Amino acid sequence: MTSPLNPMTLNTVPFKKRLLLTALAGLPLFIYVIYAVITMFIPGNDPSTRGYALLGVAFFPVGLLAFTSLHGGGIFVLAWAFYAVLIISLFANNKKKVFYTVYTILLITIIFNLGGCYQMFKHQNH
Repeated sequence: MTSPLNPMTLNTVPFKKRLLLTALAGLPLFIYVIYAVITMFIPGNDPSTRGYALLGVAFFPVGLLAFTSLHGGGIFVLAWAFYAVLIISLFANNKKKVFYTVYTILLITIIFNLGGCYQMFKHQNH
C-alpha cells in the first residue's frame, strides 16, 4: 500500500475521481436525454414530433457551430470527435496537470455548446 504523502500519488488523479468529474461534466446532456424521453410520453404531444427531442441528442455538438461560420456534416462529425478525444483523454491520463487542463477545456467547450444552442433556439423562435 502506498503512503498518502507519496510524491507519485500527489501528482495523480484517482480513477474514481476522474469518473465522477467526467460524469458531472456530462450532466447537461444526461438531463436533456431524460427530458427528451419524458416528452415522448406526455399525452397531447403531436405524435409526429415526439421523437424530435430525442433525436436532438445526436445533434448535441451543433451548439459549438453557432460561434463559427463553419457548417456541414464534416464539421458536425469533427465536433463529436473533439468531444470523444477530450473524454478519452480524461480517462487515459491520471496526471493532475494534464487531467485538469483537459477537464477545463471540456467544461469551457460544454459552456460554449450550451450557449450556442441557446442562441440558435432564440433566433429560431423569433
